[in-house]
Amino acid sequence: MYCRLLKALCGCVQASKFWYEKLIGFLEGLGYERCPVEPCVMCQVVEGVVYTLLIYVDNVLVVATEAEFERLREAFTKEFCWITMEVSNILSYLGMQVELHRGYAIVDMLFYIEKILKDYENLGKQGTPGSKTMIEIEKLGNLIK
Repeated sequence: MYCRLLKALCGCVQASKFWYEKLIGFLEGLGYERCPVEPCVMCQVVEGVVYTLLIYVDNVLVVATEAEFERLREAFTKEFCWITMEVSNILSYLGMQVELHRGYAIVDMLFYIEKILKDYENLGKQGTPGSKTMIEIEKLGNLIK
């Protein structure tokens, strides 16, 4: 007796591979092409306007016009039944703060960095680039502390 799974299970080792293949096939069906040097970036050029999708596991960051975003929303909803999508000029994505303006974008990780450093409030400030005296190293015999 044997079983053949018709769908990938979340706990399966290859579940993420199956999801990626399904998502890429779906997006290619919508006219997007994979970037040759970064397979998690999909692009489509329509009348000189570039639409870009950044894929990270089950998150997709969409940089597109409102019309293209709505087209994607409808297609995703039809294909996957339920999704969560947010439209904003300021959003948090993978630890980055992305702020979109007309003609340019600002990407920083200040919130993420501050979150990491909150337990180390007594470090003091250091300009960049760092100097040799930025970190003190204490040598105890053969151990470095």
